[in-house]
This record gives sequence, C-alpha cells and structure tokens, in this order.
Amino acid sequence: MRLGISIPVEEGLELRQLVGLAQAAERRGYDAVVAGEVAGPDAFALLAAIACSTERVTLGTGVVPLATRTAPLLAMGYRSLASLAPGRVIAGVGVSSPTVVERWHGRTFAPPLAYIREALPALRAALDGERVEADGEHVRGSGFRLTLPEAPRIPVVVAAMRPRMIGLAGELADGAFLTWCPPEEAAEGVELLRRGARRAGRDPDALLVIASFFAYA
Repeated sequence: MRLGISIPVEEGLELRQLVGLAQAAERRGYDAVVAGEVAGPDAFALLAAIACSTERVTLGTGVVPLATRTAPLLAMGYRSLASLAPGRVIAGVGVSSPTVVERWHGRTFAPPLAYIREALPALRAALDGERVEADGEHVRGSGFRLTLPEAPRIPVVVAAMRPRMIGLAGELADGAFLTWCPPEEAAEGVELLRRGARRAGRDPDALLVIASFFAYA
C-alpha cells in the first residue's frame, strides 16, 4: 500500500501554493500526488508544474472528465506529462456529471457505462501511440496518432462509485479510483473490481486500486 495526497484544487489557492504542497508531500515521504479538475486549475498544467518541481512522487489525475476533452487531446496531455516525469504518471478519468459536461462545457452527457465502453479503448489506443479509429454512438474519430517519443505505459484507472462501474473498470481498465470511498467500504470495492476482472478473463492481481477519502487537520 502506498499513501498519497489529493491537491485541493477548489480552495482558491494559487498554483505556486499547490505546487508547494506537492513538494512538501514528497519531502515528507508520501508516494503519490493526485489532482482533480472542476472549475479551478487545469489539471495538466498543474501536474506539469509539479512534475518539474519533484523527483520521485507518482503523479495522477484524480480525476479529469473524459467527455470534456477528446481521446487524442487527453492522450497528448498524459504523454506530455510522461515526457516530464517518465514512469510516474497515472491517468485517472471519469464520466463526471451532467452539470459539468452539459451545462458548463456544452457537451453531451452520455449514459455512463456505455460511454466508458467506447471512450476507454480510444484513450488506450491513443496513449499507446496507435492509430485511433472510433466509430461508436458516443465516441468518434479517425486517423489520429501521437508523434511524441515513446514513454513507459501509462495506467488508466476509472473513477467509480457504484458496483456496475467498479466492475466495468475491472473488465476494461488498469484499475479503479474509488472516489469518496469511506475506508470501511474499500474492501467491498476491491472485491467488485476483482470480480469484473475475472469476468473478462483478466488477472485481478494486476489491477491498481486508488481509494480516496477526506481528512481534516
């Protein structure tokens, strides 16, 4: 088990203060720093600044919406981070909410499970430098391929709160981000993830689990 911190992106702090928190976490021995994205800092800009200001901690999005950026644009962001911090990047993604996707960004909020089934393979292909060909009901695009230099494989974890989404993460992703998960519920979430992996014929022991909960000092 590794311990990390989540950067408080909605507290009105300047980016230099948020970067300072990440540096302090690394000095104190934490293993990971994750940053979400709502209406504050751009997650990729913030994590790029942290990548250039740290040496060891794993950096993850925790989480960014899949629907507010295309799969190619997400891949460009993650692989750019990976070029700054090779082997230290985790892609935490989720479906977000109708408020964020439709009201704020003017995009269509598709049925979450169906959307993940289409969006995740497109993102995986783009991250791996493959040609992206998507012609689904919710995700479309043809011909994109990254031109960035090769980098270590970036794990993709899906934000999940409910059993079906947790199970789908086990089927398709490299793991799950158990968001707003009380510590006493984490074991149940892990088992749901493992069941999903077994249904898909995948190794449940190879999956990554991130469980986040709030603490106050």
